[in-house]
Amino acid sequence: MFDATKVLIPFPKKIEDKKKDVVIGVTNNPYYVLEANGEGFVFEEAIKLFRTKMTECALIDGDSGLPSYEIVLNLTEAGGDIAGKSEAYTLHIDSQAAIVTAGDEAGIFYGVTTLVSLIHMDGDNVCLPILDIVDYPDFKERGQYLECRYGSDFLTLDDYKKAVDYFASIKQNTLTIGLYGCWDVQYDKKRAEYLYIPFKKYPQLKTPRDIKYYSVSERKWIYRKDVLPEMFEKDYFAELVEYGLSKNVKIRPLFNSLGHNTLLPRMFPEISAKDEDGTPRSYGFCTNNEDLYKLMFDLYDEIIDRYMKPYGIDSIHIGLDEVWATKGLYEHDMARSVSPYCQCEKCRGIEHTELIINYMIKLCKYLKSRGMKSVYVYHDMLFNNGNFINEDLKQRFIKEDIYDVVVFDWWGYRQDEDQVFHGNFSKINSLFRSVIKPTTGYYHWLFPSQVNGNIKILTKRAKELGYEGVGAYSSLEECFDKSYKYCADLSWNADSADDDAGFEARYINSVFGIDADDVAEIMPLMNDLMYSDAGSYGVMRTLSYYFYGYFDPNKVYPSNFPGEAFATIKANYDEFTQEYKKRYDYAVKALDVLDSINPSHMCDVWRLIATQYKVVIDVFLSLMDLESKCNDASVDEKEIVTEIKRLIRDMEKLMKMAEDVRIKANQYIFIRNLEILRLSLVDLLRYAQTEIAEGRYPKFDVCDMSSMRCGASKFLA
Repeated sequence: MFDATKVLIPFPKKIEDKKKDVVIGVTNNPYYVLEANGEGFVFEEAIKLFRTKMTECALIDGDSGLPSYEIVLNLTEAGGDIAGKSEAYTLHIDSQAAIVTAGDEAGIFYGVTTLVSLIHMDGDNVCLPILDIVDYPDFKERGQYLECRYGSDFLTLDDYKKAVDYFASIKQNTLTIGLYGCWDVQYDKKRAEYLYIPFKKYPQLKTPRDIKYYSVSERKWIYRKDVLPEMFEKDYFAELVEYGLSKNVKIRPLFNSLGHNTLLPRMFPEISAKDEDGTPRSYGFCTNNEDLYKLMFDLYDEIIDRYMKPYGIDSIHIGLDEVWATKGLYEHDMARSVSPYCQCEKCRGIEHTELIINYMIKLCKYLKSRGMKSVYVYHDMLFNNGNFINEDLKQRFIKEDIYDVVVFDWWGYRQDEDQVFHGNFSKINSLFRSVIKPTTGYYHWLFPSQVNGNIKILTKRAKELGYEGVGAYSSLEECFDKSYKYCADLSWNADSADDDAGFEARYINSVFGIDADDVAEIMPLMNDLMYSDAGSYGVMRTLSYYFYGYFDPNKVYPSNFPGEAFATIKANYDEFTQEYKKRYDYAVKALDVLDSINPSHMCDVWRLIATQYKVVIDVFLSLMDLESKCNDASVDEKEIVTEIKRLIRDMEKLMKMAEDVRIKANQYIFIRNLEILRLSLVDLLRYAQTEIAEGRYPKFDVCDMSSMRCGASKFLA
């Protein structure tokens, strides 16, 4: 029997389920009459949403009239529990009609979103449960920040539109899109710089990157040089903003500066932070240089005029996070620590916090003058370095007439209160307009992780403090489906935060089916598996190439991978191997169930997650075992070759699965990281076969296989 309380995400404020169904159609005859009392773009999208769902269930669409079941959408002045509440709705379903009532278009859209999630099949019958729902959100703003990093630079407009549809379906109403951000030198010994929109006034601003990976499907290397971001080349951000509005999703740009900033000061050295002798650093800004503000105002003007103002978007994020000294910025001098704080005559001697505040004030005043009603800034540089987000700053912003527009974005990604916000969880405040930023998953090119503990503690805290919204830090990839939905659940109805079992059941039922008892048995294993990065023996940070790709002055560069990972494991061999064997078993048990389920795309997404953990852990454990046997000469030469070939086959199956399942734009960097591990196996196989052919018994050291590395391995580093 269909149970509405076991499938709805987000969970409604009030629901009374009568535990009975009403038939509203059959597979070849949707016998409903739709009465739509309202108008507007979002209202029309709600109608389309319902008709699309009925077409999927009943094969055809239209008001057949015999017998008739009424679907009523009433956009009217709402009363009762939803009076005066935006995005609120009531849903009444009985044997005669399903009635959605709301006071605004968004409420109608979310009421229909709930309605279509309740439509289900019973044999050939299209059914709805008889029930009453009263529903409204806890937070005004609910959504995700999609970082401008690996993969997202090649997302198509269609990819983003599908994302808008997905997040709208779980009642998220905001997507902040990263348009500019920079990181240290990493892959290909190049800075990781990302600019997603072209500037007509500054056409020299571009961030091409190389795509390199081995396609198992095509059995060839894919190598494309100097590829520009898809959004940059097609210049489709305005179209995306417009599309989002039709689904009640506000698309907000984030254009960072001060922190995560190398492109602008590198291209315009006159505005760069400088050494005392005046040498530009290509990092950070001289915030006392008026040329800087001319450039920044030009850039923000173009963003506002081309992508925001035509669509009524009046909020923007300017970042300002992680403004600190870093190494690995210069290809020719990787060890140099570079500060973003200028040391020219005008800047030296001024406290770093004061430089940031002065810069923030100038930008916010200008953006307010351009019609921005909300300017979002990250909290960390003012809070973590002495808690300057205080009453004095509030009074200063009031005096500067920007207090009404500044919104602090409080971000923290740890999963316990003792560690999040650097141990100052209880001290975050609500002196300013604020939103909170948990994470729903960022490293889609590594092992997907489970971060729901972080979402829970931050969302509950945000409600206690009366924050305006929850906007999670994330990347766009389906492996984060569960975290996206958990965040949506809590940001709509924070009171459900302590019902972990309830969400778990609703997630399983909504994704795998109402009778997915077998999945319920293995989901705790998947949770533990994906939570593994939190402990001392984290799979993600130990076994992923990505973290070894950053410059470390105490190690060789490019790194000795997977040698460094093996060395880390061997340093605490018993503990690591015990933990990894346990997680390998979790993955195997999960796959036994997932492989037996009727195929679906989301099932494939979960199979890929479990397979990745299983295969990569197996490679590391098996290679250490093979190394020991080879060095003891206790294994037959043929078995050495057979074992290495098995590991290569398993890696290639994993990579092929990724090509079939992952969002196309995200595949290349995910596979590139896996390929570095696969190539180490190929190198080892070549070495073993050569040694055997020349009459020598192969012996090797997993901590240092650099002498075996082929050109392709070096090509990817």
